[in-house]
Amino acid sequence: MVFVQQVLSEVQEARRLKQQVDLLLHPDERQWIDATIAETDTTANEIAVLLEPRRVAYEIGQGGKIGPRNRLKWALRDSRIAKEKTAQLVLSRNNLILGNLHMRGSALSPASKPSTPKPPSITTIMSPAELDSLSIFATSRKEGFEVKVKRDSPLSDELSEILETD
Repeated sequence: MVFVQQVLSEVQEARRLKQQVDLLLHPDERQWIDATIAETDTTANEIAVLLEPRRVAYEIGQGGKIGPRNRLKWALRDSRIAKEKTAQLVLSRNNLILGNLHMRGSALSPASKPSTPKPPSITTIMSPAELDSLSIFATSRKEGFEVKVKRDSPLSDELSEILETD
């Protein structure tokens, strides 16, 4: 839940930065940043809803224990969804960080704005040979899962380009 709260505060910062540089942004940049903020916010809130029963149980003094009905629901459905949403949140957060860096660069020197990074798309992955595995561990350290990402992603090049222009 701490990670979700951190991401939600980053979403608020992104909204604040966007308000400051909105007039300086190209319409494509504005659309990309708006979509990134919305996707990250939605995903973080979806994860918070999945984790809410445990938080409530902890706050009312049950020590974080979940009842049998909620435990079964978690095992059969919610844990898989939470893993998928966590992986999606990590990718969304990375895009949000790029957007924040881009907007900070736009605010500092609008004349030398970096080009808009294109968000990576999982749907463009063609073959398993192009993939690397990134291990992300859920709240329970016993369970791990994998997120597939492109090995030759332009994301790191674009991040370097943004950082070099400052």
